[in-house]
Amino acid sequence: MMGGIFSPYLLAPLCAWLLAQLLKLILGRGQPRKIDLQRLYLSGGMPSAHTAVVVSLATATGLTQGLGSVEFGIALILALIVIYDAMNVRYIVGEQGTLITKLLTNHPDLKGVKAPKIIRGHTLGEVFGGVVLGVLVACLILFAQNP
Repeated sequence: MMGGIFSPYLLAPLCAWLLAQLLKLILGRGQPRKIDLQRLYLSGGMPSAHTAVVVSLATATGLTQGLGSVEFGIALILALIVIYDAMNVRYIVGEQGTLITKLLTNHPDLKGVKAPKIIRGHTLGEVFGGVVLGVLVACLILFAQNP
């Protein structure tokens, strides 16, 4: 059992999140060569940080506790729920936010109503990028701890 601050169960998700957010900053949507620091904390974009975090946790758990362990089962189910939410629920909410904003700007009686914050979900490609990043980060951390 690995414990402490260098536990792969904490280190892998934290590193996966940090790398995903930095990649979003580098690969950000917008003008080339313009760095948008808001990309560090906004939802959506490539790769999915939510996915990278939960997949790195599931990978670290599966590789250390075994694929048949209760811990891996819990981590995998958690990862699947988060991935589903990132791709479906949050994506639909973002689409609805966009439509509501259009309605508010085009309807004369609603000019004073504040538009909702649009939360972007993830595309399949962004989620896949998060999966790959999560697996790689967990494997690298485990390899570094046990060469």
